[in-house]
Amino acid sequence: MNPSAEIFIVTADSETSTAFATVFARVGFQATVFTDGTFLVRSARTRTPACVLLDICMLGSSGRDILTLLEAADYPAPVLVLRDESDISGMIDAIRKGAFDFVDKRLDADTIATRVREAIDRWEHRRNIDYMFDIALPSLPGYELLTTREREVLFQITAAASVEETGIKLGISPRTVAVHRRRIIQKLGAGNSATLIRAVLTKLRSAQA
Repeated sequence: MNPSAEIFIVTADSETSTAFATVFARVGFQATVFTDGTFLVRSARTRTPACVLLDICMLGSSGRDILTLLEAADYPAPVLVLRDESDISGMIDAIRKGAFDFVDKRLDADTIATRVREAIDRWEHRRNIDYMFDIALPSLPGYELLTTREREVLFQITAAASVEETGIKLGISPRTVAVHRRRIIQKLGAGNSATLIRAVLTKLRSAQA
């Protein structure tokens, strides 16, 4: 089975886990259910699912303990917490311990499946952006020659922002963006913007292969 199609569900509620397993199967996922946090952590160390859906109110090891044991902030998949809106302090603590997002327990199973899919897509997008900013761009030949502002403009360009959008985001005029873009292309020896973007995308794809 492709691990990217697997979802780890951690809940002590058998009725909830059965409903989730059924609805996730309909949208192309296989749900692996854990009723004990210890077993979840063991499995999560040997294979990586598309996401972990964690009921914060677990018997034995609490959901917060599981977040700590998983090292959720650095885990290579998003950890989503089934939330009870009455437990505000629990939600804040879960975010501090690395939870990526919350899913409201009161929603029906189909809506929860949709929210989970959306969260996975957002997490993947953020991971790509982080990689591009931290690794792909700095590894381009000539990157060290760029000024701080030029690096900011380069990031916007490779994130597919237009000149106008880049200007708005950085608080500079489109004409200034165009000037920075010309200097970036010259320093990196890219020839044009299209060549520059292709170089970054090639690095992204090679990292994901």
